[in-house]
Amino acid sequence: MNTLKATIVTLVLAMAMCAPALANPAVGTNPFLPSDGSMADIYIPLQLSTSGVLGDLIGGGPDQVGLDPDSLIVSGANPTTSGDVAFELAFDLTGEIAQGQVITAGTIFLTFRDLDLLQVSSSVMNYQETLTVVLLKDSGDDANGAPSVTIDDTNLNSFLPAPTSQTDETTLTYEIDIINAFFGGNPAAAAAFFADLNADENFALELTMESEFEYLKSAKRTLNNSAEQISTQDFAFFAVPEPATLMMLAMGSVALLRRRKA
Repeated sequence: MNTLKATIVTLVLAMAMCAPALANPAVGTNPFLPSDGSMADIYIPLQLSTSGVLGDLIGGGPDQVGLDPDSLIVSGANPTTSGDVAFELAFDLTGEIAQGQVITAGTIFLTFRDLDLLQVSSSVMNYQETLTVVLLKDSGDDANGAPSVTIDDTNLNSFLPAPTSQTDETTLTYEIDIINAFFGGNPAAAAAFFADLNADENFALELTMESEFEYLKSAKRTLNNSAEQISTQDFAFFAVPEPATLMMLAMGSVALLRRRKA
């Protein structure tokens, strides 16, 4: 009997561990970004007055936050400045989860070009950007208190398939494992998120891209920001048979073993 129990446990664990990623990963969408995989320009603001949510009007318009460039006059009297743009990516998994399966893990892939997580320096200035990603159970949820991760010069290589020493004018795909990045590698801590995801088949991310600029000269100078680019944002997820299905499979294995013994 002990041998029979061991056989059932091994069978169930193997099913869970060997479940493949589903073939069609979900793509994050935003009204201001293309969903066909093409690169989209986003301007990270240089100052607080042009910062905010992607697409919001700056002042009375017509310029929009993150969609139009801005300029700033700096001098030795005001050598540092910063700005940011935030936007949501909504992931709809309707029809992507096979009947009788549940999602237990997933990785988010975010591709950027010229996102300067490593500092760009010259005799005139130092410039650097950061990326903060907040995990939301549902689109429109309040980001305050939600699990988040900030990617910058201290940890970017932890999210890349291979280390890099260059982010300026470079295209890189950051791989964010949900359990490791947002829940400290603890599957139990992520259980509530995945339970909600399996129930309503959607979730969202809030991304904030921030710039920090330091001017090293005394003469006045006009700064103009250039566009960063973001392309398709994918969520590749892993699904296994739900517990009830696993139990049925295990019971079927018991019957099969019993028949063989008979």
